[in-house]
Amino acid sequence: MLWLLHRWTRSNWDNAHGMFMPLIIGYLVHDQLRRERDGAPASSPWGLLWVGAGLAAIALDSAIRTQLLAAGGLVLVLPGLALLLLGSRRTRLLLFPLAIAPLMLPIPASFVTPINMVLRVITSIGVEDVLGVIGVPVMRDGTLLLMPGSTVRVADACSGFMTLYASVTVALVLAHLCRSRLRSAVLLLGCVPIAIATNVVRVTILTLMVHYGNADLLETRLHELSGMASFAIATVVLFWIAGRDAFHAPEPTGVRVQPSQRHAPALALLAGLALIPVAINSYVGRRVDDCAHPEALVIGTGVRDPALREERGRWFHNRLDAFAWREGSIPGPPGAELRYAIARTWDPKRAYHRPEFHFVDDHDPAGTRIEHVEVRERTIPVHVIDYAGTRGLAPVFAYVLAYDGEPVANPYLAQLAAAPRQMLRGGTPMTLWVGHGRAGAEQREDAVAALLEWMAASWQRYEDVCVP
Repeated sequence: MLWLLHRWTRSNWDNAHGMFMPLIIGYLVHDQLRRERDGAPASSPWGLLWVGAGLAAIALDSAIRTQLLAAGGLVLVLPGLALLLLGSRRTRLLLFPLAIAPLMLPIPASFVTPINMVLRVITSIGVEDVLGVIGVPVMRDGTLLLMPGSTVRVADACSGFMTLYASVTVALVLAHLCRSRLRSAVLLLGCVPIAIATNVVRVTILTLMVHYGNADLLETRLHELSGMASFAIATVVLFWIAGRDAFHAPEPTGVRVQPSQRHAPALALLAGLALIPVAINSYVGRRVDDCAHPEALVIGTGVRDPALREERGRWFHNRLDAFAWREGSIPGPPGAELRYAIARTWDPKRAYHRPEFHFVDDHDPAGTRIEHVEVRERTIPVHVIDYAGTRGLAPVFAYVLAYDGEPVANPYLAQLAAAPRQMLRGGTPMTLWVGHGRAGAEQREDAVAALLEWMAASWQRYEDVCVP
């Protein structure tokens, strides 16, 4: 819950609407129960399966620290509690509020990234058309809007995804409350284009302010407040479509529903069992390093200047929550500038969640592929990020992950597979090897080959140092 609260209040670029979901769900549950004519206690033992699954997710996540798995476990517990406390009949009446409970959760970044890219392109095309209509000369290059004397990039924060996510949530709730089927259909069909249209208007206004004013405006609170205004406008339109009838609730029956205590001992037992790994990992903070000699793998930094070393150390800690790190240069083809960074962190998602954004500025990835490098009769998956652009110097980027002593192709599956082992043993760190730099179009393949060669040598060192 604390993690969810942090994500809800961090900024409006996240799913800020999530903070209202518990209130909305509570209202819908209360509204349904106040219509009950039978207040006698009822219970279903099937709720123990839901509660057990939810508590298992929370216990597993205490070691691997995805946070999202534990938050999903919290959502799984809700229908289990309904079955245990209210019975199966009343739980069926609460299907809608229970079904929308996952909408309080942040969507995993791996799903958001491709959606963001599509929305960015749609928004860029829309802004280009609007600027053309009002007479502002503009040329679009992907998500880059080029105007005389100014340039605006439609980044992830301007994709409108969070406005879209929140608008779909509002539309679902209003459609459920609305008595008119026609209005419900219009809400469900219109929420996506309404959210996209309001975001296009918002980005158009910001682009005009940059064109006729100052690009520094995008670095102020005005940028973030414009996102809130976009969602507010979309919400007003959705409420207008729903009409006043959506809020005319039937009269309560006056019967008070009594919750059942029949399965309280079993519920307490499940909670007690789940508390054991949670206490080990979250309160005691037990950790186990998967490297036999970690001090030989990553020792400080290759930066000689003490002041710069301290500054870079803060950078790695802030970006990756790294407790150990090193960086330096990689030999490459003439004209290419290649560097490496090695970081170890107890928070794996910091290492695998789009690491390229920590090292490459002002360039959008065109795609991600995995190169399989042979090292000592085993295959090491190297993640290579491709960047669009053929003229001038363009970024090159590759990285390797090691977790629980094994190379990682899919970090999500790797964490889930390691969770049962780590649940009682303690969490292990993730090691990240990054090779990055810039190269011209003719040197790019050779630069990537140099990064792959360095990755292979780094993995050999990892096996020599860490694997018993």
